[in-house]
Amino acid sequence: MQVGILGPVRLSDGDTVIAVGGARLRALLTRLALDPGAVVGVRALVDAVWPDDPPGDPVNAVQTLVSRLRRLLPDGTRVRQLAGGYQLDLTADDVDAGRFERLARTGRDRLRAGDPADATTALSEALALWRGRPLADLDGAAVAGPVVARLDELRLAAAEDLAEAELAGGAAPADVAVRLRALVAEQPLRERLRALHVQALVAAGRRAEALAAFEDARALLAGQLGADPGQELRAAHRAALRDDEPAPRPAPALPVPLTSLIGRDDDLAGVAKALGRARLVTLTGPGGAGKTRLAVAAAATLPTPVRLVELAAVTGQDDVATAAADALLAQAAPGTAESPERTAIERLVETLGGGETLLLLDNCEHLVDAAAALAGELLARCPRLRVLTTSREPLRLPGEALYEVRPLAEADAVRLFTERARDIRPGADLDPELVAELCRRLDGLPLAIELAAARLRSLPLAELTSRLGDRFGVLTRGARTAEQRHRTLRDLVAWSWELLTEPERTLLERLGVVPIVTPATAAAQAGPDAPELLAALVDKSLLQLADDGPEPHYRMLETIREFALARLTASGDRPAAEAALVASVLELTERAEPGLRSADQPRRLALLRGEWENLRAAVQLAVATDPAAAVRLGAALAPYWTVSSDHTSTTHRLRRLLDLAGPADPERRAVVVAYYVFNALLGGHNPEALAIIGPLRDWAAAAPAAGHPVLALLDPLLALLADETDAGVAAADRLLPGAGDWTRGGLLLVRSMLGGTSGEMPAAIADLDAAATAYRAAGDLWGESTALTFLALMRTMFADATAADALERAIALRRRLDPADEVIEQRAWLAQLHAWTGAPERARAELLGLAGLAAASSVHCVVLVRVLLGDLDRLDGDLGGAGRWYGEAAAHVAESGEPMFVAILGTSAAQLAVAAGDGDAAVRELTAAAGAAGHIKDLPLVAAVGVAAAALRHGAGAPDEAAEVLGAAHALRGAADGLNPDVIRLTARLRDELGDDRFATAYERGRSLSGPDADALITGYARRR
Repeated sequence: MQVGILGPVRLSDGDTVIAVGGARLRALLTRLALDPGAVVGVRALVDAVWPDDPPGDPVNAVQTLVSRLRRLLPDGTRVRQLAGGYQLDLTADDVDAGRFERLARTGRDRLRAGDPADATTALSEALALWRGRPLADLDGAAVAGPVVARLDELRLAAAEDLAEAELAGGAAPADVAVRLRALVAEQPLRERLRALHVQALVAAGRRAEALAAFEDARALLAGQLGADPGQELRAAHRAALRDDEPAPRPAPALPVPLTSLIGRDDDLAGVAKALGRARLVTLTGPGGAGKTRLAVAAAATLPTPVRLVELAAVTGQDDVATAAADALLAQAAPGTAESPERTAIERLVETLGGGETLLLLDNCEHLVDAAAALAGELLARCPRLRVLTTSREPLRLPGEALYEVRPLAEADAVRLFTERARDIRPGADLDPELVAELCRRLDGLPLAIELAAARLRSLPLAELTSRLGDRFGVLTRGARTAEQRHRTLRDLVAWSWELLTEPERTLLERLGVVPIVTPATAAAQAGPDAPELLAALVDKSLLQLADDGPEPHYRMLETIREFALARLTASGDRPAAEAALVASVLELTERAEPGLRSADQPRRLALLRGEWENLRAAVQLAVATDPAAAVRLGAALAPYWTVSSDHTSTTHRLRRLLDLAGPADPERRAVVVAYYVFNALLGGHNPEALAIIGPLRDWAAAAPAAGHPVLALLDPLLALLADETDAGVAAADRLLPGAGDWTRGGLLLVRSMLGGTSGEMPAAIADLDAAATAYRAAGDLWGESTALTFLALMRTMFADATAADALERAIALRRRLDPADEVIEQRAWLAQLHAWTGAPERARAELLGLAGLAAASSVHCVVLVRVLLGDLDRLDGDLGGAGRWYGEAAAHVAESGEPMFVAILGTSAAQLAVAAGDGDAAVRELTAAAGAAGHIKDLPLVAAVGVAAAALRHGAGAPDEAAEVLGAAHALRGAADGLNPDVIRLTARLRDELGDDRFATAYERGRSLSGPDADALITGYARRR
C-alpha cells in the first residue's frame, strides 16, 4: 500500500488506485501519512481535520473517521489505535513524500561526494514522483499549508541540485537552461536558481544571454528587496564575464546523523537566512536545546563547503586555535601530518582562506573568549569565510547575528520522546498525558527528553515522571513550587547524577579528564569494577557505546563532562585522575610499542590512532607535571609518531621531550634520542640536531649496553649526524653480526645513508635492498616501504628499470599499513618516473590528482608535487605554467624554511631561470639551493644543483665548464642519472657543440674528482653568473 501527497491525495494498492472521497477523510489520511509508523495524537488529528470548528466529542469523531478510512484500505489493520492516538503502519518509503526526501538527500550527498552521474539518477527519480501541487485537493486545509510550503522548498532545492549535477555530469547545457528558465519564472527571487541559470547559459555558449539574465536578476533584487546579488550569483556573473566553468564544490566534512531531526524546519530556514545576511552567526540557547544538531543540519543544506571544529573536548583557552587546526587536518585527510613549523592560525588561514567556506565552531561556551578571538581573526583574514558557532552566550563580535534556539514545541517534544522511547522499549506503555507532562517539565529540551527516554529501560513512565519532579525539589533543597519545573540542563544532569550509585558517580567524575573513554582508561580510574560500572553508565545514558574505531569506546556528552570535571575539581581528586590517565596511556603505549616493530604493526598502529586524543592529552599532562613520565611516553610513542606522521612533526615532538628538565630513565631517554636523530636526518633537520650533539652523545652513552633494539642504531646515527662516515660505517659493521631482523634492517638503512653521503652509491643500493629484506622478515611494513622508496630513488639515478617495481611495492605496503593513507610522496616519485620513461601525460594526470590531496598533507608533499608538476611544464616548454607551480611551492617553502625544500625548489627554479634567459635569477636560486643541500649533507641534492649549474654555464657560453660540472654531479651520485631529461638534453647539446672527445674529456675531469672536490666545484659554479 502506498500514499501519495505530491499532487492530489492518492491511495493505492499495487497498481490499483483507491478513491478517497471527502476532504476530511483525505485530511485524516494525509496527517497520518505525514508521520508514517508514528503515533499521531487525537488532538493533532482534530487540528488537521477540523481546525476552525472542532467536534463536540473529538475522540468519537476521530474514531468514526478512522473507521471509514479502514474500510477503504485493502488491509484495515494498517490503521491502529494505540495509546495516545492512531498509527498508519507504513514506512517512509511507502509515502511518496518520504521517498522523495530520501532520494533528494541521496542525490545531494552524491553531488557533494563528486558523483554527478549517481546524483542525477537519484534526483531525477525524486522529482519524477511529483504529480502536481502537493495536496492539490486539500487547498485551504490546515494540514496542507505548512506541508506544501516545506515540500515546495525541497522540490526547488532538488531541482537546483539536479541542474548542478547535470551541468557537472556533461548533460546538454541548453536543455538544462530551458528547465531553469521555467523555474526562474516561477521563483524569480531565488538566487541559486538564478546563478545556475547563468552557469547553464555560459556552458551552452550563450554568454550574452547569461549576462542579461544576471542583469535581470540584479534589477529585480534591487527593485523588490533593495538588495544586491548574493555571493553565488555574483560568482556566476564573474565566471560569465570570464567565460569560465564553475569549479565543483567539495563535500562538507559533517557527521551523518543517526536519528531524525524533529521540529526544526522553521529553524533550518531561519539559520540559512541569517547566514545569508551575516558572516558570523551564533546559535544561542540553553544547554540541551539542540544547537549542535541544528547547526550541523543547517550547514548540510548549504551549497558552501563546510568545515567542522568540535571544541567540546578542548580544555584550555590557549588550545583552541591548535585544536581547530588539528581538527581540519584530520578531517581533510586521514594519516596526513601536522605542520608545526607554522602557527595554528597560519594553518587555519591557509586552509580556509581560499574559496567560499563555512566554518562551524561547535560548543564555544566554555572557551568563549578564545573562540571569539579565533573567529574574529579568521573572519578578518579570510574574506570569503563565514562562521557559524554554537554557544550558550554570544561571542560579542561586531557584525555577529544571533539566532536563538528555543526548546521544542509541545507536539514536537512529545513526538521526540515517543520515537526515542520506542527505540529503547518498543512495547512500553506511553500514556499521552504523562508524556506531555514530562516534556513540559523538561521545557522541551531535546537532550533532557532523550535522557528521560533512556530511563525507560529501568523505570515505568509514571514513576519516571514523578521522580523527575521530586529530583528537581531535592536538587534545589527548597519547596517544590511550580517554577522549579523550569530547570536548566545542569539541573537535569545533577538529577541524573543523584540516580547513580556512589561508585558510578566517582567513575563518571574521573572519566571527565579522559577524552576517549575505553575499557582500559576506565579500569585505570575504577579498577576491576570498571566493566560493570561502564555498563551501568551506558544503561543510564551518561555514556554512549561507540563502535566506529578499532576498539570499543564510549562517548560522554559535553554537558556531562563539564559537570563531572567541576565535581572532580571540587573534590580535590583531579590530579589523581589525571595521573591515572597518564598511567593508563603509558601502559597502553608501552604494551603496543613492540608490535610496531613486527607483523602486528597495522593493528597496533590502528589501535594507537584510535586513542590519539588520549595520547595527546597524556603527553601534555606529563610534560606539565611529570617529566620522567613524559620521556617514558616519548620512548613508547616515538615509533608510532615516526610511522604515522611526517619526520618534521616527529622531530619537534621528540625535541620538546629532550628539552625537559629533570631526571628520566636513561634507557628511555636514549630511545628518544635515537628516534629524534633518525627523524631529524630524514626530515632535513640535521643542523638543529647537530647543535645539541654533545648532550645527545651524553644521553646515548648513559644507556645500558643491551636494551631496546633501536639503541643499536645510536652510534651509526650520531656518526651520520656528525658527518663521521668512517666511524658510522665501522659501528654498523660491528653491530650487524648477530642483530635481529628489525635491528638489522635499521642498521642497513643507516649504513646506506652513510654510503650516500660519501658517494658509495652501489654499496648504498645493496644495503637498501638488504634492509628491505630484513624489515620484511621482521614484519615491519613501514621499514620495508621506506627502504624500498630510497632504493627506488637510487635505482632511478642508475637508470635501473626496477625502480618502478620498488615504488609500487612501497605504495602497496603503505596501503596495507593504513588503507586510508594516500601515499602521496611515493606516488609522486612514481609519476616522475613515468614522465622520465615516456609517459608524461600519464604522469601529469597522476600529479594533478595528487595536488589536491597534498594540499591537506605535509609541507613536504605539497612542495614535492608542485615542483614535479612545474618540472613537467618546464620540460614541455610551458615556462609560465612552470613558474606558477614553482610559485605555489615557494609560498610553502618560505613558511617552513626547511633546507631540503629550499634545495629541491631552488634547483628546479634555477633551471626555469636558465630556460628564460635570466642568469641573475638562476644564480640566486642556485646559491640558496647549494647552501641548503650542503647544509644537510645530501649529495644527490648537491648533484641536482650541479645539473642546474651546468645548464647555467652552458647558457653563459662555457660548454667545457658545463660538461665538467655534469661530471662532478656524476661523481657525487655515483651514476650519470641517465633517465633525467635535464641531464639527457644538456648532454646532447654539449656533445653537439663540443664533439664526443672534447665532451668526454671535460666530463671525465669532473667525474674523477673526490666527493669534497666535486662538491666544491659545483658550489663554486652555482654562484657564478
